[in-house]
Amino acid sequence: MTSELDLFAVLRFLDQNNMDLYSEIQQDPTMLAEFNKMVGWLLPRWMSGSTVNSEHRLLIKNFNEYANVGWFAFSKHPELQAKLLACCGTGRPTKHKFTRSEKGSELHEIRDLLETKYDDISDEEIQMWCRLNDERNMVDFAGRCGYQQDEIKKLKKVYAKAREGIL
Repeated sequence: MTSELDLFAVLRFLDQNNMDLYSEIQQDPTMLAEFNKMVGWLLPRWMSGSTVNSEHRLLIKNFNEYANVGWFAFSKHPELQAKLLACCGTGRPTKHKFTRSEKGSELHEIRDLLETKYDDISDEEIQMWCRLNDERNMVDFAGRCGYQQDEIKKLKKVYAKAREGIL
């Protein structure tokens, strides 16, 4: 690695389940600072996306199984987050894509929450989930997924609209 952190080189290390990535990056303070900025939000988004549909589902499944629950609780432990991401790799190089919520729909906030467990959920299924589950269930689920109170407050507003069928 060079003195500037290469995102795709990091992803290759993680793909191959390299648990020593963080210790290698620690040798360069500039790269370490960049990595610490990326590991909380950017790397998980890249790591859980692939241009190959079967790999994409596997990466999301692995992330949800190994890293997602409690991810934000480990925000002060980037080395642990790096190792959790390494557990999510396929064991071989993967062509990653940045995953993002669909634009134009307020359901994206609830989609982000529900995709932690149901990786291929549709808009109709989101609305059905909202109608079948009360707000308390949604708040409990969001809390278990590491959502903070301000994020849950936003979810409640969108949830109420989805439950009424407005969205």
